[in-house]
Amino acid sequence: MFAVDDLLRRWVEERAASPDPGDGEYAQFIADWLPLASSDDWHRMILGHNRELGDAPLFWIMRQPRCEKATALGIFYLARPGLLLAHDGDRSRTPDRLKRAFDLIGEIRMRYVNGFYREATIGFDAVEALRREARLPAPFDQRALDLVIPPEMRISIVGRKLGLHYGVRNAFLRDSPLGAR
Repeated sequence: MFAVDDLLRRWVEERAASPDPGDGEYAQFIADWLPLASSDDWHRMILGHNRELGDAPLFWIMRQPRCEKATALGIFYLARPGLLLAHDGDRSRTPDRLKRAFDLIGEIRMRYVNGFYREATIGFDAVEALRREARLPAPFDQRALDLVIPPEMRISIVGRKLGLHYGVRNAFLRDSPLGAR
């Protein structure tokens, strides 16, 4: 596993090699900004992050001790954990296009159930996130669901409503919690 700084450095290098001329500058901006940003800023960023640009910033955020529970859950649900139910939690059976999501979901799940995330000041609507973001298949096996999305990660958090004021790259018009779009 890469060190956090190495993870962002490699991501910046990958984005700089992109044919889209702004990707490298954006990645460098994010890599410089993340350590200085507040946990509220991180939460807003994950709600507007374009995953096609890579998951390194999401991995970086979710590995920080001051990452809010709601932010970790937001990253988790936006990675679409329901898409992994068909693969029985087996990375080798997971299609290549879902392997990064598999890793992201798995690491957040491990950290969440082991109590890594302690801050819980931002609200999170787990019912709405499960319904709108998880991408659960119909029907699904409850035991498989409990393995991929443990019951404690399906509990809403009462807290401040913090959503998108402005994204890092684009302006957003909404200020709503994840799931209330």
